[in-house]
Amino acid sequence: MSHDLSLAQNHAWNLARTLMVPVILFKVDDEYGVYLNSQAVSLAFR
Repeated sequence: MSHDLSLAQNHAWNLARTLMVPVILFKVDDEYGVYLNSQAVSLAFR
Protein backbone atom coordinates (compact mmCIF):
# COMPACT_ATOMS: atom_id res chain seq x y z
CA MET A 1 0.00 0.00 0.00
CA SER A 2 1.02 3.58 -0.55
CA HIS A 3 0.89 6.62 1.73
CA ASP A 4 0.77 9.08 -1.22
CA LEU A 5 -2.68 9.60 -2.82
CA SER A 6 -1.39 10.89 -6.16
CA LEU A 7 1.02 7.95 -6.47
CA ALA A 8 -1.76 5.48 -5.62
CA GLN A 9 -4.10 7.12 -8.15
CA ASN A 10 -1.44 7.00 -10.85
CA HIS A 11 -0.70 3.33 -10.27
CA ALA A 12 -4.42 2.46 -10.09
CA TRP A 13 -5.06 4.32 -13.36
CA ASN A 14 -2.18 2.56 -15.10
CA LEU A 15 -3.36 -0.82 -13.83
CA ALA A 16 -6.93 -0.17 -14.99
CA ARG A 17 -5.75 0.96 -18.44
CA THR A 18 -3.38 -2.00 -18.84
CA LEU A 19 -5.90 -4.66 -17.78
CA MET A 20 -8.90 -2.71 -19.18
CA VAL A 21 -10.97 -3.42 -16.05
CA PRO A 22 -12.37 -1.15 -13.35
CA VAL A 23 -10.35 -0.85 -10.16
CA ILE A 24 -11.32 0.49 -6.75
CA LEU A 25 -8.86 2.72 -4.91
CA PHE A 26 -9.43 2.54 -1.16
CA LYS A 27 -7.92 4.00 2.00
CA VAL A 28 -7.35 2.10 5.25
CA ASP A 29 -5.99 4.17 8.12
CA ASP A 30 -3.27 6.23 6.37
CA GLU A 31 -2.54 3.85 3.48
CA TYR A 32 -4.08 3.47 0.01
CA GLY A 33 -4.66 0.24 -1.86
CA VAL A 34 -6.26 -0.99 -5.08
CA TYR A 35 -8.93 -3.68 -5.40
CA LEU A 36 -9.43 -5.56 -8.67
CA ASN A 37 -12.61 -7.46 -9.44
CA SER A 38 -11.21 -10.95 -10.01
CA GLN A 39 -14.12 -11.94 -12.26
CA ALA A 40 -13.48 -8.99 -14.56
CA VAL A 41 -9.77 -9.82 -14.71
CA SER A 42 -10.39 -13.51 -15.46
CA LEU A 43 -12.88 -12.61 -18.21
CA ALA A 44 -10.37 -10.21 -19.75
CA PHE A 45 -7.82 -13.00 -20.17
CA ARG A 46 -10.16 -15.62 -21.72
